[in-house]
Amino acid sequence: MWSNILDRLVLSLSDQQLAACFAILATALIRSDQISIYHLNIVCDLAWFSTITHLLSIIVLRHYWLQESKALALYVWFVLIICALMDAHEHL
Repeated sequence: MWSNILDRLVLSLSDQQLAACFAILATALIRSDQISIYHLNIVCDLAWFSTITHLLSIIVLRHYWLQESKALALYVWFVLIICALMDAHEHL
């Protein structure tokens, strides 16, 4: 029982990291003309931290993702979109 609860908790925190990362990058990209290079670097650092945390949660929940391969593909696409947004920030 506790294992299932812990899996669901890690999964929800992982989703939260992914959503926060996307929101941070999208906001910085929209307001890129109003913030300094220093702040863009902080945004990229926060995005990397969120992405790495999310990817580590995928490793922790690998037994769950083996059963939910379609959901894993969706998560991988979100991570690729975030990587594309981070690349867009590097070219500003």
